[in-house]
Amino acid sequence: MKTHASITAALVIATLTRANAALQISTKSVSLDATHRIETVEVSNLDDDAKVLQVHANHWTQLNGKDVLETTDNLLAIPRVFSVAGHAKQIVRIAVRAIPDGAEDSYRVNVAEVASKVQTNRRVQIQFGFSFPVFVEPKFIVAPRLSWTFTPVDAGHVRVTIQNTGTAHTKVDDVAISTGIDLRTPNFKSPQLEYLLAHQAWSFNVPLKVDRPHALAYQARIGGKTVSGTITPGP
Repeated sequence: MKTHASITAALVIATLTRANAALQISTKSVSLDATHRIETVEVSNLDDDAKVLQVHANHWTQLNGKDVLETTDNLLAIPRVFSVAGHAKQIVRIAVRAIPDGAEDSYRVNVAEVASKVQTNRRVQIQFGFSFPVFVEPKFIVAPRLSWTFTPVDAGHVRVTIQNTGTAHTKVDDVAISTGIDLRTPNFKSPQLEYLLAHQAWSFNVPLKVDRPHALAYQARIGGKTVSGTITPGP
């Protein structure tokens, strides 16, 4: 039974990969502001068959590094539902109603295929698609500002927190952490975090069997640039 389940899972994953590859979008992200409230993106169907697609916008926040999505009416995606022929394109307009007063606002727009077939043996309707971020800037200049701290968890772990106290998002990935200054052989490498939004934090445990040090060293790609620094003890 385990062999059959593994084969079935592999086939489903392969199907998902092919289906997502058949849909492409003309941009990786969208930025809007008070002088640029509407943006157009192209959704391309690279498949031979026509597809019915549905577009849905969500307000996007984070809690402990995990995405939290909530339905919103402040960001519009038009049309909401459309059919696109094989090897054809569809224009989708992304528009924001209200501009934020403080920090940058973040959204995710999901483009999903409305499935036409049902797996009758499991009664599951599978939809394929992808999402992309939309960032809405306030009227003043915004920028991320990161701080790094750690606290002991137990004899073998510390908990590292990356806090973005700034007013804009940034990308954080390839995080390496060491107990010394030499990061060529780090004690820990983190999983990738694609975005860290404004006024949000990301915390994760690091397996370090050391007494409470004065500071740890880190290296990471932040906003596309490799940076390094120290992680100070938290409260």
